[in-house]
Amino acid sequence: PAHRDRVVALLPGLRGNETLAETKPGRASDALTRVADDLARTAPELLPVYLDECCRILAGVGSDSYAVRFFERARAAEAATPPADEADVVEAHLRLPHGARPASLTRHHTALAARLAPTDAYRWQRRLLTTWCESGRRAAPALAAGLADLAAAADLTPGAGTDPAERAADERAVRAMLANGTLEAAADPVWTALGPLLDRLGREDPEVRRALVLLVPEPARDSAKAKAAAAARAVTTLAGIGATAPFTSDPQT
Repeated sequence: PAHRDRVVALLPGLRGNETLAETKPGRASDALTRVADDLARTAPELLPVYLDECCRILAGVGSDSYAVRFFERARAAEAATPPADEADVVEAHLRLPHGARPASLTRHHTALAARLAPTDAYRWQRRLLTTWCESGRRAAPALAAGLADLAAAADLTPGAGTDPAERAADERAVRAMLANGTLEAAADPVWTALGPLLDRLGREDPEVRRALVLLVPEPARDSAKAKAAAAARAVTTLAGIGATAPFTSDPQT
């Protein structure tokens, strides 16, 4: 409210540059950046939401590199001007181009841990991860790695809590990761953290079971040792879900 007049004054420029971006995205980006630089000096608390709007404008005309640049600057501004509206942060990720996978995804869990209690940080990472995967975006193993780290920090075992809503949210996250390839691309610590939940879902849910039977984690590197480790993880998963019999003789698969 204290910046109402300033916000209203920004709108014509945003609308004008949205039109300009359709034919001259570079000029629009430069103009929007000049305003962002001014806000950084005069009203930094407005900067994250302004930059996210710039990201939306550039993404809307297919200028992915400009859009990601504004998005990354928004996340940096967010860290400098707490508190953040976590729901808005999740929505901001959905304004990114579908093919984008910004570097800040690897740091998102760290930013959450810096501004929230451990359990809350885990829940917001889970919400972003689930939303990202369900929106059909590229696999994001960095978000899964962050979820595993935050689960450890909060002393949580995904899917093992007594709260039905929390268990359901963990299960939804796993299904979303399975569907868009994030789990397949995830590092071994993620499989370890989710192991008990994957075992249970694989035994209870035929769809999850079928997906896990067909899934081999991506090797961490292109080496014999890494490939053997990925295969070993697949075998461990099959044992956990009770699918060690030959696939042709397992009626559930």
